[in-house]
Amino acid sequence: MQATSLPTLYLTSSSAAENRTYIDASKTNTTTTALRMLDAAGDEIGVGNIKELKARGNSIFTYAEKKSYQIKLETASDLLQTGESVKTWVLLANYFDATLMHDKLFKDMATQLDTCHFVIPPVSLSTAEIL
Repeated sequence: MQATSLPTLYLTSSSAAENRTYIDASKTNTTTTALRMLDAAGDEIGVGNIKELKARGNSIFTYAEKKSYQIKLETASDLLQTGESVKTWVLLANYFDATLMHDKLFKDMATQLDTCHFVIPPVSLSTAEIL
């Protein structure tokens, strides 16, 4: 059973030396990982291998404790069950957004204004664990 009503993403590094500390040390550090995603009931909704995991961002990477990450899957996948398979995903920290609404607000506005035809709605996950 999950602790929240949000999906949870677990990433397990393929190498003990290439753990979260290694990834967080430099944006040029990358590793491969195993991915496991569970829904709110604890049922598995995604399993696979990530061919590249790396930290991303500028201000967030430099100044924030909570980092953003980019993952590249081996094959395109519909992890969020939105009907669209994507190979590259961003786990956005939103560390400096106390409301956790900025990203969603601007994506909703872009959709309403019909200025962006490829907007994937943001989905909240409980804290991603990188082991």
